[in-house]
Amino acid sequence: MPAAGAGGPKDFETAMNRNRFINFIQVFSFALISGMTTAISPLMHMLIAHYDTVPVTTVRMLSTVVSLCGMCVSVPLTLFFGKRLKFKPLLILGACLFLLGALPFFVPDPPFALVMFSRICVGVGYGFCALRNACVRRMFAGNDTAIALWLGILNATISIVGVVLGPIAGALADRFTLWHGFLVYLLASVSLILLTLIFKEPGEEKSDIPAPDPAQKARADKISPAVFRFAAVCAATTLLEYPIFTLSSTLAALRGWGGAAVGGSILSFYYVGSVSGSLFFPVQNSRLPRFGLALDYVFLTCGFGLMLLAPSPYFAFAGALFMGFGFVNQMLANTKWAGDSTSPATRTFASTLLSASVSLGTFISVFWIQAVGWLTSGLGFLTSEPERVYFVSLTVCAVFALLFFLFDPRPKTRR
Repeated sequence: MPAAGAGGPKDFETAMNRNRFINFIQVFSFALISGMTTAISPLMHMLIAHYDTVPVTTVRMLSTVVSLCGMCVSVPLTLFFGKRLKFKPLLILGACLFLLGALPFFVPDPPFALVMFSRICVGVGYGFCALRNACVRRMFAGNDTAIALWLGILNATISIVGVVLGPIAGALADRFTLWHGFLVYLLASVSLILLTLIFKEPGEEKSDIPAPDPAQKARADKISPAVFRFAAVCAATTLLEYPIFTLSSTLAALRGWGGAAVGGSILSFYYVGSVSGSLFFPVQNSRLPRFGLALDYVFLTCGFGLMLLAPSPYFAFAGALFMGFGFVNQMLANTKWAGDSTSPATRTFASTLLSASVSLGTFISVFWIQAVGWLTSGLGFLTSEPERVYFVSLTVCAVFALLFFLFDPRPKTRR
């Protein structure tokens, strides 16, 4: 008869590996649909050409309306329900709505209103998926290292999905018809299956310091003002960064590099940078807490510079890589700091508010592109719309980098 506990360490390691695998599958189940939101961005110049009687700004809203709808869904949900939210049914509903993103393929020569309807459905579904950061915080509540690690893994997975789906959508559109590019949304069925069969509802996050009286409890239930500061930074950065999604195919066409496939490849390199940044975030969180955010804006500044001056698509690929790295790291840092700066009772709302700030910046970016065109119309050395936008974004990101080098951006509890 074997001694008691024989094989114990090996069994423990096997169990730990199994838990990591299950955790990854659970995170992947909602990361997959979250990464689909920008899948049709490489098709934007084709959509503008197809709907030539529709204003260009309105056509571009096919990309940004997803974020607007997502924000309008996720913020009220967490504001009114907070810790009482049940993630599983909402994520399943979100996956079902993402499937409607493929609707334009199944309707011959779909009218613009139908394409917009399909994008609104994706946007509402994205609103449910915007709870993803709050879900990760609750899954690993109480373990700061695990939260940073799995937030990085979540966003790396989202970026990998973007790396794969953007070029696929562009290639399908170039090889067959514009509407074939929308077929990538059928992959939401994979998320639907995983969420239904494997995903487990995480338990509630509890406070380590119970409130001894109703007055203190009331104060604990109020969200920290610092959360809004982090949200504002995230929204402003998204406003500067998101035009890469709506202008990449336009830049490629203007400079004679190719069509939707090249635009999709630029976005793929952006997502490669996002993957790298997401995996680097735990290191930034632990080793570079003071100057990490400033470094992120240095990467963004370099990325915009390369996009602005790119003589060939290879320079644009490098610029997109830098931009993806810098953007995802600043977003993760602001999201984590927002949760750290407020009480456990309001962390779900704080995480969702940060996701909503990204959505807000995304939606406003369409009007930002117009405003930049008006403001820089007198600058003769900027000859195209993408160049004007990238020049202004480069300048603002450089200012942000300097500010965060000079002033500590972290919440007081982390200094």
